[in-house]
Amino acid sequence: MFVTIGRQPIYSRDFVISSYELLYRSNAGVSAAAFGDEDAATRTVVSNAINLFGLSELTGGAPAYVNFTRNLILTNLAYMARPDQIIVEVPGGMSVDERLKDRLYELKNMGYRLSLGGYNQRTAQLKFNEIVHLFDFVRLNVRLHNRLQLRDLVSAIRRRSAADLIMEQVETEADYDKVKDMDFLLWQGYFFERPASITKSVDLAESSYGRIFNECVRTDCDFEICNAIIERDPMLTYMLLGSTPRPNTNRLRRTQDIQRVIMPMGMNGMRKWACLILLKNINVGESDALPHKAYTRGEFLSRVIKSSAASLPEYNGFILGVFSLLDEIMGVSKDELFGAFHIPMDVRDALMDEHNEYYEFLRCARTYEKSYRFPDDARIHVNLSAARLNALYDECVRETDRVWDTMNPYFKFYTGNILR
Repeated sequence: MFVTIGRQPIYSRDFVISSYELLYRSNAGVSAAAFGDEDAATRTVVSNAINLFGLSELTGGAPAYVNFTRNLILTNLAYMARPDQIIVEVPGGMSVDERLKDRLYELKNMGYRLSLGGYNQRTAQLKFNEIVHLFDFVRLNVRLHNRLQLRDLVSAIRRRSAADLIMEQVETEADYDKVKDMDFLLWQGYFFERPASITKSVDLAESSYGRIFNECVRTDCDFEICNAIIERDPMLTYMLLGSTPRPNTNRLRRTQDIQRVIMPMGMNGMRKWACLILLKNINVGESDALPHKAYTRGEFLSRVIKSSAASLPEYNGFILGVFSLLDEIMGVSKDELFGAFHIPMDVRDALMDEHNEYYEFLRCARTYEKSYRFPDDARIHVNLSAARLNALYDECVRETDRVWDTMNPYFKFYTGNILR
């Protein structure tokens, strides 16, 4: 599988690269970010940069700016990287309240640098002026303001902060001439260098996603092995616990927190979670529509199998539904998919159009998605009326909607405090 990340340099006044901004790219064939979920896009950028590319290798040791959503700031995603590796970019259009302020103060106290993006009059109205002193960098867009407006904005910042100023969107020589004599230490835009798409081949079986899935689907799944895989990977820890441990959280506490979450989930909860992180984090498309459909199909097949006369494990129906679309979601061949993930042989045969019992269930599900009825020549017997079948499918859609808003919907909260 090939994984792509965007990278655009930020230059100093003497035209030396000082840092890079990391950008979401679904695949090597696109030159701009296109995504349906901002949280998922940022998670993918951070995860791939750390786990697959290596941040130091990706930036040559220079710090990396990453655009964070409000939710990801509140759930400590920045703690996946060291303070010297990452600069937390806060969009200027984000609303400021006490929770956000507290988390930004915490990040600063932990040694992380903050950058305020898109500073303008509206940013000031959103109460960023009250905390602009927290930011190490402030960005202004050369194309959105004339020289007088830019000077006024710089003055407003300087009254409250000693932050280094970044002039962004410098696309042409005219843009540069407009502001080259102004108080900007850093510069970014096409005039200096366009974003580059960096692509790397990844062995799915050796990725953290592949290792956790393959362990979870084993009939003798070992929770201690799962714990070790999750603990070594910051993104898996983040998605399991719903937050990233603070840098000063000791390893024993982190291990115990992971154990307390895994045990109540049980094997089926772990298996469904492993499928969910594949769907949410290895998607080469520009929206979540196809992963959403795959999860719904998996839910539907597992429930239909449970309601049928077939003596098949219902969880295999869930895998069947997810993997029926996973090759397209991940942009890989079925051969590469089956080489990386250890799915049951009869499920694999059905996905390769071998006419076994699982194939018949999959055929019926595909027909139902198009016509809201099973095919007339269906060879399976389901103990459900047409009305109940429709209600069951609606339940699966609602369950998928619920799941998509939660990193780990199978976590049954225990009475202690995790990562507090």
